[in-house]
Amino acid sequence: MNTPEALGRCFRLIRDLGEAFDRGEYEGDENSLERVRKGFQATCDALGLVVRAKEVNTEKAPSEIQDLARRRWESKKAKDWSKADQLREELLSVGWEVKDDKDSFELSRVLD
Repeated sequence: MNTPEALGRCFRLIRDLGEAFDRGEYEGDENSLERVRKGFQATCDALGLVVRAKEVNTEKAPSEIQDLARRRWESKKAKDWSKADQLREELLSVGWEVKDDKDSFELSRVLD
């Protein structure tokens, strides 16, 4: 078996599926979603890959944590990198992780 080729195809499939999800092509189509899931799982099984669902934490951050994160975001926008890093570390020390995207940030509880 050509493992690099198989992995390359898997990653292309993941990218293509992600783009299709973003376009809403699978919205409301549970049968297609289930076929995609089963096909992907069968492929991973054949390659000996173990795929676990990511744990999603929906806990809302307390107001003081949100304030710290907003201050960090403002520091980052002002290019005060040392202050932004300091606030990120402060958030981590109290159990919250901040993930940035282009225009905003997202807080999530650090799971042990």
